[in-house]
Parts: sequence; C-alpha cells; structure tokens
Amino acid sequence: DSSTVRQRIRADRKERMAQHLREIKRKQQAAESWQRMKRCSAGLTNSRPLKRVNTGLL
Repeated sequence: DSSTVRQRIRADRKERMAQHLREIKRKQQAAESWQRMKRCSAGLTNSRPLKRVNTGLL
C-alpha cells in the first residue's frame, strides 16, 4: 500500500516538474518575443520616419 502512495507522490512530483519547466519555457519565449518586438519597434522609430520625410520632401 505504501508503495502505491510512493508511486503516486513520484508521479505528482514529475507532473509538477513538467509544469514548472513548461512555465519557464513559456516565460523565456515571452521575454524573447518582447525583446524582439522592442528591438523592431526601436529600429522602426530610428530609421523609417526619416525615410518617409525624405520621400515626402522629394
């Protein structure tokens, strides 16, 4: 009987670890996408408006 309890505890721990890893991976992906978005928006604000102004003047 105690062995089944032990197995259940082990399975529960495994599931919790899997959820934890999934959460970490999700947070990493979110951070990466956010950084990429920030970098892209920074690049847009740095370069695009000048080009637009130049073409408007031309």
